Amino acid sequence: MPDTISDRCIQIRLIRRSRDESVQRFCKRDAETATAPIRDALESWSQQHGQVEKLRAARPEIPNELDDRQLDICEPLFAIADVAGGDWPQRCRESLVSLCAAETDEDESRGVKLLSAIRAAFEATDADRLATKELLEQLVNQETDAPWPGWWENDLRNGNTRGPAARLARLLKPYGIKARGIRLPDSTTPRGYMRDDFEDAWRRYCPPKTK
Repeated sequence: MPDTISDRCIQIRLIRRSRDESVQRFCKRDAETATAPIRDALESWSQQHGQVEKLRAARPEIPNELDDRQLDICEPLFAIADVAGGDWPQRCRESLVSLCAAETDEDESRGVKLLSAIRAAFEATDADRLATKELLEQLVNQETDAPWPGWWENDLRNGNTRGPAARLARLLKPYGIKARGIRLPDSTTPRGYMRDDFEDAWRRYCPPKTK
């Protein structure tokens, strides 16, 4: 999904079924029949006097583990869980903290992997600066198991660098690395990255280079 959507989602991660596992085939009509009573009950509940107003006025307690973006995404669900009562408030908070923490951990792992890939890109070009577009192309063309080709190859092929550039910037933000205007040998001044800006992050997060 585009970053503008995935950043505003609660992502549910799936795992591949192993060969010795069997699962029931999904049938949309059966699912609709099974969930119809739940849908009808929720619709009836939402139409009860004062329910919507109660949700609008809610200021639910937010777990400290969530950052500001995650808070914006999860707050409506916390409000609904609090109104539902019972064990829903606790279950809701535990589940969402777990999901959001997994997303944060994954981003951190990808960030370190990205730093190493960018180091390889600078070494391959022997440059002290790279335009964002060239850096993205270098990352996509690396023969590794990294996710960058799946993320950015189609966009770059179609001349769209804005989305990939935004995601690259987001992944580098925790390390204090930002794109800026740079001057290239051909006298053009695109936005890009300086090698010096990565040196501290490489030293702190990346494995030492093997000789």
